[in-house]
Amino acid sequence: MAPDLIIGIDAGTTACKLLAVGADGAIHASVSADYPLHSPQSGQAQQDAHQVWDAVRLASRQFMAKVEAGRVAGVAFSGAMHSLMPVDDHGRPLLPAMTWADLRAVEQADALRADDPTGAIYQATGCPLRWPYWPAKLQWLKQHEPDLFHRASRFASIKDWLIHQLTGQWVTDISMASATGLLDLHSKQWNEQALSI
Repeated sequence: MAPDLIIGIDAGTTACKLLAVGADGAIHASVSADYPLHSPQSGQAQQDAHQVWDAVRLASRQFMAKVEAGRVAGVAFSGAMHSLMPVDDHGRPLLPAMTWADLRAVEQADALRADDPTGAIYQATGCPLRWPYWPAKLQWLKQHEPDLFHRASRFASIKDWLIHQLTGQWVTDISMASATGLLDLHSKQWNEQALSI
């Protein structure tokens, strides 16, 4: 049989879900594997990247027991927005990922907004200077984890880290990049003003 299924993999806040969809929109198979959202202190909401990766691998094995590999025409990957974690030059996470629900960077977001009274960064990126977005989270990391901040060779979302685990490549897509608060929506390039803060 010719390839006729698209596989969707979604790494969400508390579970990895896989779905096989045919050209007619019918669902042919689905699997889910849970993982915890950690909150070691008030305001923290973080994911252990390795727990997420283990769930993706487990769900994928269970899923492929239901789907013939030859029927897979393509794979689409989605993930929860706004996660951020520093990784070293070998791609190893240096800290758990700060999720969209993590409130640690509220103070940093307030300070950044005060320094951008005209809202220029918001106008360029479409993302307000609020705690879920990367400018505030990066400021928090720089202030509270300076050694790890400077050791990081890059900062990645959980989704992008998982894609690196699967392919060995560091890539992102427009939807994830635009959710960082660092992408200029007009030029589709990283915004220099957002990066500078």
